[in-house]
Amino acid sequence: MKAAHQQHGDNFTYEYDTYSQFGHHVTAINGVKGHDTTHWALHHGDTLEAAEYGVDLLHIEADDLYLWRYTDYEDGEFDPFNSTGECHSAVDDILPALPFTDVVVYLSVSTENTALFTNGTFVSKMCKRLVLTEATSTLYDVTLAANDQSITLFLAELDSEDHAITQLNGLMNQGGYTWRIFDAVSQQIFPTDLSITTIQDGGHYEYHFTEDNLYPTQPYKDFTTESRSGRLSIVYFHYIIALVSVFMNDEFNAYY
Repeated sequence: MKAAHQQHGDNFTYEYDTYSQFGHHVTAINGVKGHDTTHWALHHGDTLEAAEYGVDLLHIEADDLYLWRYTDYEDGEFDPFNSTGECHSAVDDILPALPFTDVVVYLSVSTENTALFTNGTFVSKMCKRLVLTEATSTLYDVTLAANDQSITLFLAELDSEDHAITQLNGLMNQGGYTWRIFDAVSQQIFPTDLSITTIQDGGHYEYHFTEDNLYPTQPYKDFTTESRSGRLSIVYFHYIIALVSVFMNDEFNAYY
């Protein structure tokens, strides 16, 4: 819907309400709103059957065709040709009037470690959910966009100054665990300040509730290397102390 509006401008507009349990509910298309017994119903364009899900949970693929029909609740049998405007088939496509400037990213939410702090409740899991955003967006922008586009599966709270996640799907940072974002392919962890990481078109990003001491804050560093260097420094320090002790003992024995 968002992409269609961007590409067709005023030739395709829509309005919607949002519900925490059901997501987006389309209330108007091209200025035509539902009233007492009428509403916009979504159907598969090839079979003309009603769509199984609403716009939030319906996963579309290339060449899929859907039909929005202005329907009366008290109407009888479904008449696919009884619509309020022209109906164009896949053969008679309306070409986009405007270029598509948004990019597509995919977001996932892992539930790993979340059961430790939820007292028997469950954090909502999300798997590779498509989100549209501007090409220059950061992970901070994408997270805000996901709040609007994935109502039933994703709700993040962000620190407006540090640009970090403070809570996701009802679970706040606590007990030495924080929400961090990883690249789903390389498993690179990104800085806690989400505003300094620009997203990639087609990128897949995962939100994990992970231990603080496993990963540093920004900027990203290899914690394993950093820890090893620290341990080596301690070893060298102990070694120097040992040498000094041996030297002092030798001097003491020689003196006496």
